[in-house]
Amino acid sequence: MKPPCTLRTPLRRLRGQAGAVLVECSDGLQYVVKGRQNRRALVADQVVGLLARVVEAPVPEVRLVDVPSALIVQGSFLETFESGVGHGSRFLPRCIDSWDIRYPDDLGNAERFAALAVLYGWADPEDRQFLYSVDNPHLVHSVDHGSFFCGSSDWTEETLATAPPAVLDQLVVTGALVKPHLLMEVLDRLQMAKDDVIAQVVSTPPSEWGISLDERVALAQYLSRRRDQLLALRAGFQGSS
Repeated sequence: MKPPCTLRTPLRRLRGQAGAVLVECSDGLQYVVKGRQNRRALVADQVVGLLARVVEAPVPEVRLVDVPSALIVQGSFLETFESGVGHGSRFLPRCIDSWDIRYPDDLGNAERFAALAVLYGWADPEDRQFLYSVDNPHLVHSVDHGSFFCGSSDWTEETLATAPPAVLDQLVVTGALVKPHLLMEVLDRLQMAKDDVIAQVVSTPPSEWGISLDERVALAQYLSRRRDQLLALRAGFQGSS
């Protein structure tokens, strides 16, 4: 995992309850940053973003972003932030946001929706928020994952342990008419999510975000169990087209 980059320049406040701000960081890139005052919601945001890499789902790169206290001043867009490490998601320019499945037939989106069907089935979304490129092809991206995991942003060890079995996200599968062979390809990639990979991912969120060691263990077990439940579906796709 990359070490935190440092917030250098706040650019503008974005809409939404999390109080996210578009910023430029020490690596020269722009991120949408949510401050550590959001606590547990940041855990899912960070973890889902890292899991997305495993299955090659279209989620912007996530980073830990250090927010210096010197920048938290009136008029900086950061007035509601707490200093310390927050969650950053790479800014995607020229996109529009939507809660709907759109452009499933645009070049590249069939594969992208297939990856999201698996990622969402793995992590269990409370809501789904998409970005679509304004240019053709209108590529889909998934953002704002703070309400993922069974129990949403109020998930506990108990809600994770008693979660129903994982299934492919049917809203995406049916809405985008995802083909079985594309789902099979993503499930093949899911096999790379070994227990040590999951353990590394759940170790990433800082403890200041309100996650204990016991909760990290429960989250790792939840993700490992749901991975196995999804992989058990692979047999049903054998020979499908």
